[in-house]
Amino acid sequence: MSSHTARRVIAVLGLSSLALLTGCADQIREDTSGAGGEAPAGGSDPAADSRLTAIQDSGRLTVCTTGDYPPFTEQEEGSGEFTGIDVDMARDLAQTLGVEVEWVKTSWKTLMDDYLADCDIAVGGISMNPERA
Repeated sequence: MSSHTARRVIAVLGLSSLALLTGCADQIREDTSGAGGEAPAGGSDPAADSRLTAIQDSGRLTVCTTGDYPPFTEQEEGSGEFTGIDVDMARDLAQTLGVEVEWVKTSWKTLMDDYLADCDIAVGGISMNPERA
């Protein structure tokens, strides 16, 4: 496999992880809010729309990451800057939304709690498992 193909595979896996985790969190929020979990018949989800509006109104996308799982996410010693494929995707998402990224350093043990309490998305090669679902 060429390095270009390998990078594409890793990027797709990262995007899949991001999409899965975001979907899981939406379901958790719906289940815990008692809203039922079905989108309105019109096809638009007002909760998702209001979440997006809140992110844009705040001017920031809050992103949880562990910073310890290269090549997806890594926190550089010294500078503390986050780098990696998932970090790049989160920055691209923020740029597309016209907002800044606010990083929240988390651990694997506290990822879901931190995500639900403090973040809009979480990144870092995160996959779905029964506990997260």
